[in-house]
Amino acid sequence: MKLRLRKVKLFVGFILIGLSSHVNAIDFDAMQPGHWYEIPNTTLEDAFPNPAPPGVIGPKGVVRAWNGGAFDASRERMILWGGGHNDYSGNEIYVFDINAAVPKWERLTEPSMNVGGDESSGVYPDGLPRSRHTYNYVEYIESIDEYCAFGASGTYPSSQISVSLMQCFNFQTHEWNSGVKQNVPTGNKRGFAIYDVAKGNVWYRPATQRGLYKYDAIEDQWSQKLGSSQNMKIYATPAIDTVRNQLVAVGNDQFLLWDLNNPGNATMPSRSGNATIEKTGAPGFQYDNKIDKFVGWQGGSDVYTLDPVTWNWVKESPAASNSVTPPAAIPTGTYGRFRYIVSKNVYMLYNDYNQNVYFYKLSAGSGSNIPGLPMINFTASAYQVSVGGSVTLNWLVASADACDATGNWAGSKAVNGSEIVSSITTNSTFTLNCSNSKGNVSRTIAVSIEEGLPTTVTGLKVLKK
Repeated sequence: MKLRLRKVKLFVGFILIGLSSHVNAIDFDAMQPGHWYEIPNTTLEDAFPNPAPPGVIGPKGVVRAWNGGAFDASRERMILWGGGHNDYSGNEIYVFDINAAVPKWERLTEPSMNVGGDESSGVYPDGLPRSRHTYNYVEYIESIDEYCAFGASGTYPSSQISVSLMQCFNFQTHEWNSGVKQNVPTGNKRGFAIYDVAKGNVWYRPATQRGLYKYDAIEDQWSQKLGSSQNMKIYATPAIDTVRNQLVAVGNDQFLLWDLNNPGNATMPSRSGNATIEKTGAPGFQYDNKIDKFVGWQGGSDVYTLDPVTWNWVKESPAASNSVTPPAAIPTGTYGRFRYIVSKNVYMLYNDYNQNVYFYKLSAGSGSNIPGLPMINFTASAYQVSVGGSVTLNWLVASADACDATGNWAGSKAVNGSEIVSSITTNSTFTLNCSNSKGNVSRTIAVSIEEGLPTTVTGLKVLKK
């Protein structure tokens, strides 16, 4: 692979650890809330093949030709793959390892050069997947360690064929297994596929058709159609609230909500606030378990949060000291190229082929070091009480095998619950510890006594609601 060398530029706001002239790994711990960071010399074009296979716009179509991205949570890499129509015929895979000593895009596979053959087959003559517009229907499936395309739409070169072939790239063998897995149920009509990290399933929704489907990747089994809700237009980006187990898809003037505990018809709850993301075609959209909100991006330095309880949108402007502003979103959409990285508590954005990689820190604190740890939403009805007062503790937990309480309460707890703590006479802390095979996560609530009132300890009484 021949890469173009160029002088390292300095960008205000990026954070890299370096020794002398060497550029090393990104220092995520040094990132500050409300700040964007641009990582220099991280454009995709530096990894383009030369020579490149045919296409009107060439390899830049990997991003610009209505193509999304996925995030390999096992290795912490963003994945880009696509092209389609007559824009670009290449089917090579690109990855960006966020923990690499020298952060840059790498071309993981080489493109097919014979791009003729039968377009309706979904493959080139060499048996590898045919280039396509990937929209929001490509995803990394952690449970099987594969990157999968759920059918095909916008295939090279006519863009007029919808293919139901399920094609996955195995990161252990570095091979595509085209035709090995069960086909998607209805062919692909530019819908979405999203991996549920809490349950290990994939949810698939074809656009312009009715119904939601669940895919068990380990068993390679599709469910029957779940519900027969109204048609979904194209350019909707999905995200899953893993605490309440609900799926939301937004974009292109639509908002659809599915209760994944009882999946059926989509609903449209009333929303309030600044709903810019709903109006945007193919926005960046993710669920952030750290703040327990959905977060959207559609260009520039602002992000938009959505509360999954009140359904209120809030425009979140960057910190006053922020000096980096990403460009406007490209017209062909962001899709899955805006990703929340749980282990780092940061967002990664890749906007266009000739732009650098950006990271955004929304909330304070570090992330969990291990992807897949339990996710806890733990709240209290009050955080300050008079002597002898009481509070109600409520919690929702995803991806946990067991939970227990420490501090001023004790005992084994269900993964979802509510308890009243009464007769509080001193400043108290309530910690909920939840674990699974990957580790333990704790959340603590502090309840204080109102100032000026007695604080003699007489004990706590925990009552189940």
